[in-house]
Amino acid sequence: MANHIKLVHKSVLLDATKTSADDSEKQQRKLTDYAKPTMSRQKWIVCTEKLALMCAQDLRPISIVNGEGFIDFCRELNPSYDVPGPSTVST
Repeated sequence: MANHIKLVHKSVLLDATKTSADDSEKQQRKLTDYAKPTMSRQKWIVCTEKLALMCAQDLRPISIVNGEGFIDFCRELNPSYDVPGPSTVST
């Protein structure tokens, strides 16, 4: 891209020492910042069953899903997954 700017847009000066990683105040926004992606009901059920299985296999209390840290972790993995509450019943 730098070569394109040099050849086509000659009036633009490039700072050769600065990279996009240096520009920490300008973070590229994620698509999920604008619209939450959707998850099918079937995929939600599969994820919820895996979550229940994880709690059972690791001898964790179901209340772990209420923790803010756990919810943040799940949102990072899949922003469209709504973590079920302790009274959620799959039908």
